[in-house]
Amino acid sequence: MSAELRRFRPGVAMTLCVLPLLAVLFGLGVWQLSRAGEKARLEAAQLDRLGALPVAPPTRPDDVEFLRVRIRGEFERERSFLVDNQVVN
Repeated sequence: MSAELRRFRPGVAMTLCVLPLLAVLFGLGVWQLSRAGEKARLEAAQLDRLGALPVAPPTRPDDVEFLRVRIRGEFERERSFLVDNQVVN
C-alpha cells in the first residue's frame, strides 16, 4: 500500500474567498491591539486616581472618571428597596 502524494492546489474560487477573509481577520487583529492599548490607558488612569485622597463631589462634571469622593448624609430606610435574583421553576 503506497500512499499517493497529493499536492495542495486551491482553485480560483477558494482563493477569492480566502483573500477577503484574511484581510478581515488582519483588521480585527489590529482592532484588538488598539483596544488593548485603550484599556491599558484606562487602567492607568484608574490606578492614578485610586491612590488619591477622597474629595468633595465636584459641582461640574468635567473630569470625574475614577474620582474618589466623600459624601455625608443619612440612610433613608423607607425609601430603599432590594432587587434580588428570582429563581424560576
